[in-house]
Amino acid sequence: MPRPRSVTSLDDPTTLPPTAEPGPTSRLDDAFDDAIAVDDPATITGRGVTRGLLLHALLEELIHGLLPADEAALQARAATLLPRLAPT
Repeated sequence: MPRPRSVTSLDDPTTLPPTAEPGPTSRLDDAFDDAIAVDDPATITGRGVTRGLLLHALLEELIHGLLPADEAALQARAATLLPRLAPT
């Protein structure tokens, strides 16, 4: 049975909102992105895991109201969490 036409389709570009231009790069990425490029899969995986752990910790604190939802507070908290979460 076909879907009603009132439902917007994700495949129809006319129903999607325009894409936003990329904004300035956050300072949260600087510790990893400004480093010399490394082709070692273990290093790349470690960076991804660290970023995932950092994002999870920040979102958890936001959800529970332990952290205000502004960029300065997120950057300050990320700077304190990153040394604890980064692989040694």
